[in-house]
Amino acid sequence: MRHPHRKAFTLVELLVVIAIIGILIALLLPAVQAAREAARRVSCTNNLSQIALAVQNYNMAHFVYPPGTIDEQGPIVNKSEGYHHNWIEQILPYMEQTALYQHIDFETGVYDQSNEEVRQIHVLGLICPSSPRSGSDLGVTSYA
Repeated sequence: MRHPHRKAFTLVELLVVIAIIGILIALLLPAVQAAREAARRVSCTNNLSQIALAVQNYNMAHFVYPPGTIDEQGPIVNKSEGYHHNWIEQILPYMEQTALYQHIDFETGVYDQSNEEVRQIHVLGLICPSSPRSGSDLGVTSYA
């Protein structure tokens, strides 16, 4: 007796193939996520290297390391008021951010209205891609 030649997959064969593909994807996703995190870590390390080079270049140009925070009026407190110009601003020209540095008004404090536009600039070299971020992280750095 002759069996007719099948021209299609059975439902069971199709389900088996879909299950195998699902298992392979499930095994592959953690490896992809690990590779992405490794790439973010490398980017973070590169950012730190660029900051260290910028600080070293500042030191070579001025024979001193950049000051942590500048406020001649008195103690420096963690409030959104006062002068508060800091080391990150000082190294901007050495991080290829000269245009941003030139827009900073050093006659007024960091939180003054004249520096509002500069505070809104997002400098990618100051944020580690692995750092958790919120939507309002402008002017924030991962490297304090």
